[in-house]
Amino acid sequence: MMGGSPPLYRRVTLGDFEVISLLNGSVTLPNPQSIFGQDQSVDTGEALLHKNQLPTDLMEFTFRPVLVNTSAELVLFETGNSTGAQPARGNLLATMEAAG
Repeated sequence: MMGGSPPLYRRVTLGDFEVISLLNGSVTLPNPQSIFGQDQSVDTGEALLHKNQLPTDLMEFTFRPVLVNTSAELVLFETGNSTGAQPARGNLLATMEAAG
């Protein structure tokens, strides 16, 4: 992980709904220019990353499914990472338990 540890979950209220963002995991990959900005030169991509205080050699991707409590039902918007990707990803059930 590039920075400090992110929270396992965050809760916000949206009207009458409670919206919970759940940390399912993350992965850090090298060479961000091979994924984003493919139509730009490496120098342009690195300049943009540097300008935004991001590393130019690595990019961290986090996976955060969203759970919406409508009071009548729970609606889960999932990102598709299974337990086979653990420990880096696939931690949805454990995070849901931690969030209550």
